[in-house]
Amino acid sequence: MKITLEGEPEELRRFMNPGKLEEVLESGLIGDQPQEPLSLARARRGIEAVTNNARRALCYICKGAPQVSYASVASSVGVNPQTLGGFMSSFGHSAPWIQSLIERNNDAGVYRIKQEVADILLEALRLYWEEHPEDAPVALPGSTVNGSMS
Repeated sequence: MKITLEGEPEELRRFMNPGKLEEVLESGLIGDQPQEPLSLARARRGIEAVTNNARRALCYICKGAPQVSYASVASSVGVNPQTLGGFMSSFGHSAPWIQSLIERNNDAGVYRIKQEVADILLEALRLYWEEHPEDAPVALPGSTVNGSMS
């Protein structure tokens, strides 16, 4: 028998808590029940779970929606494409549902994301960096220079 668990850290902690299996089954976190739809609250939880390097790369991908090249994302965060792959692996480990919103086309070397999804993620990033200015890039999404909000 093989069981694979996937989910956000909070979901996995709830699942691993002894005596909570019935609660988890009823919550829809496992099985064929639907996942929570994309919302600003869910995006915020995912953004908080990943590394700041992953946040910076995600910001550039979302600003370039609907399509942006691997090379330009890597350049925007000051790394080579191989290192960028390491940054992006943070999503696979900590917020795989965000990773699933970004289509990767290796043949073309591009990321693709729907504009409406990018807009929600950019707002989640902006709010996160507003609360954590020490992690913020020089200019926040939707802001002017030096992080001042417009």
